[in-house]
Amino acid sequence: MDNKNNNTGQSDHSFLVLDGGRGIAAISLVLYHYIEYLSNYTAHWMPNIYLAVELLFMLSGFVLAHTSEKRLLAGQTANQFMLRRLIRLYPLYFISMTLPYFLLMTKFLLNGSYFALFSSIGSYLLNIFALPTPAGFVPTDQSILIMHNNVYPLNGPAWTLPLLIVTNLIYAVFCRGLTTTRLSLLVFTSILIYGFALWYYNYPGMGWGWPHYLGGWSRVMFSFFAGILLYRLFHLKERPKLPSWMGFVLVIFLIADFTFWPAGRIAAFLNCVILSPLLIWCGAKTKIWEPARRLCAWLGKTSYAIYIMHMPLLPVLIYLTACLNLDPKINIPLTVGAYVVSLMAITWLLDIVYDAPIRSYLRGKLLASHRQPIPNAVTSGVEGG
Repeated sequence: MDNKNNNTGQSDHSFLVLDGGRGIAAISLVLYHYIEYLSNYTAHWMPNIYLAVELLFMLSGFVLAHTSEKRLLAGQTANQFMLRRLIRLYPLYFISMTLPYFLLMTKFLLNGSYFALFSSIGSYLLNIFALPTPAGFVPTDQSILIMHNNVYPLNGPAWTLPLLIVTNLIYAVFCRGLTTTRLSLLVFTSILIYGFALWYYNYPGMGWGWPHYLGGWSRVMFSFFAGILLYRLFHLKERPKLPSWMGFVLVIFLIADFTFWPAGRIAAFLNCVILSPLLIWCGAKTKIWEPARRLCAWLGKTSYAIYIMHMPLLPVLIYLTACLNLDPKINIPLTVGAYVVSLMAITWLLDIVYDAPIRSYLRGKLLASHRQPIPNAVTSGVEGG
């Protein structure tokens, strides 16, 4: 593949179509959780949106292999690699736990629920260190502020982040000895484990709660390492690019996949083993239509923030709709649109005033002593997840 920058300053290696797909997947999860909060309408709207989790992890493995594998093979240690990853992931993860905890504590103080106040401190301390909360550890609070049935009650979707960190660590430690043959065996084994977990738990959305938490590990392990294998196979030889209009086809196919594909274990398995890899493979080869380049790059850049912050910000946005005398359960199209637009604006602002400065400071302080040249790698917005 051509390493040279084109006239927009972007490289073909940046996989902008995949950036856009990542953003669409993250926004789809936002819509699902918002409408799930409002009603039971989700049973008839994007019933397969949980498959976005597998797609996001597969994308993460694909692009992380592109941006980091040459560094690891050139001598970057697992410690150096993980320090970079934690700098990328942890600042937003920390605030995604701290914001709902602050709101919850404010509510408990105003209500005089002091026992609930102190008993929730343990959950917060566990969660900010990426450790799950034991079942029944937090008080039942009938509000959006705390999801007491979740492994991470303060931010339900955050269950994926510690698993991502673990898979990244495994990859960094064994990368040099992880030949394509061994990687293929690992992916094949993980497919079998994933299929068994689907059969055993009978729930494709497994992972966020204790009854099916171990099943979530099979989702993450399979998807992440399948993404790495996809990249290795993709990178073996030069392949012709697909035309720009294929980008629109892939977007439509992705939305249709979340919406119209029949729900169930078999459908989830086939989707993750066949359709998601096919989407990524085609997306990596698709030229990006010039006017859409900036949009796709922006979607890729903000997708992690949108994913990790959408539930912590939901109570704030619900409160704002109440202040505007809007009933979100009645004005669904209006409040859904306002929620998505507001969330994207807030996460964009959060990146400017918090995440980017914190990461820049940490990189300067922690990475200055062992900087390495990047051997023929170009960073993509997808790298963040």
